Amino acid sequence: MWTMPARRRQTFTLIELLVVIAIIAILAAILFPVFARAREQARKTACLSNLKQIGTALLMYCQDYDETLVPVAIGVCPGPTAFSWADLSYAYTKNEKLFDCPTATLRMKLNAALNPPRFHRDRGGTGVGVNTDCTTGAPIATGLGFNYGVNAFGPQTGQTDQTAGPFWTRGSGEMPNGSLAAHPKPAEIIAIADSRGASPWSMAGGNGVYDLPSVDGQADARRHSGDRTLQNYGSLNVMFMDGHAKYTNLRKSVQVPGNIWTVRDDD
Repeated sequence: MWTMPARRRQTFTLIELLVVIAIIAILAAILFPVFARAREQARKTACLSNLKQIGTALLMYCQDYDETLVPVAIGVCPGPTAFSWADLSYAYTKNEKLFDCPTATLRMKLNAALNPPRFHRDRGGTGVGVNTDCTTGAPIATGLGFNYGVNAFGPQTGQTDQTAGPFWTRGSGEMPNGSLAAHPKPAEIIAIADSRGASPWSMAGGNGVYDLPSVDGQADARRHSGDRTLQNYGSLNVMFMDGHAKYTNLRKSVQVPGNIWTVRDDD
């Protein structure tokens, strides 16, 4: 009696499986970096949006206080009467998440136990108490810190106040460039930027705004670009005194003439 032969089961051979796995691995190696760049581009855009909104808050503060810039900090640390520029401008944003860059590893957190609430921040600089909260004197939790800093760079030796940043503050507390009237070209002056360093909430110190290593020591040009080459020094998000924000190359930002960290070039 004749019967239909059983159909042979179709299966992958070992070689075919290896070829498929190799193709998947090649595609993954090609696409994963593309996805990573796309993800970072989205984070960079969100960070830029944060800076624009913070910039609007800073300008609103200016209008409420006769075109005077928000102080970098007021009060004595540690103490419940100490405020940073972010604390003072928070009243105009009411959104603590605006002060967090999505790419940064540090996060800003409000201390709700204070009235009004203030961001946890260290005293900055070096020495005893460097890692204690400015407002409470208690140790700061790991991972908390400012993502952005105001441009408080001072002038280089022998140069005038106008070569400093808009938020530059003397030891006496005076801000020589602390009014909007002191800025002849607000669209060409950096107010706030991605930052890091010893006092990231206030970009200051070093040899002034014409010295690239000094600016690089406070501004964070690696966060979004990942570029640390001597030729480029990376790029960072910055907000200008007129309220607009832009992704800017660090090396080009300190060029003379045209340095955009100064209130006015004094070449």
